[in-house]
Amino acid sequence: MDKQKGRLYLIRSGPYFKIGRTNDLRKRLSQYTCCNPTYIELLGSIEVEDVNTAEKRFHNKLQLLRLPHRREWFYYREEIVNRILRGKSFDGLDLLNERIAALRYNLQKNWSEVIEELEARFGKQLNRSDVFFRYYKQRHDSESRHYEDNLTPSNAR
Repeated sequence: MDKQKGRLYLIRSGPYFKIGRTNDLRKRLSQYTCCNPTYIELLGSIEVEDVNTAEKRFHNKLQLLRLPHRREWFYYREEIVNRILRGKSFDGLDLLNERIAALRYNLQKNWSEVIEELEARFGKQLNRSDVFFRYYKQRHDSESRHYEDNLTPSNAR
């Protein structure tokens, strides 16, 4: 593949960020803002000589922070975004610890919002550990069914 000069951009939506590439940043951002129900924040962009290779390199480097089933979206970590935008390496940065910290932060934040919404809906205080347990039991059961439904005789062995 030939080198293609372009712009690598980072956008944020809630607790996640995306690394993408474009030749027209303004047009690309308008595509996100018109079709996204949450606020999109441009974190920054950098001009690179080989945009395809640069994007692929960052995606591969940040695998541990990637959202499940989302190729270009990652858990937001300010230190990582700053390193990308400043052109600094990830040497010495423990990406596993960064993922754990991001998950812990998002889980805590999301659970507080979920509990508050449920309490408002039902008009009473809920047992948080019971809600947490029920959610994860349902999620586990759903993922198990999804896995079993996608097994075929060729890959079931």
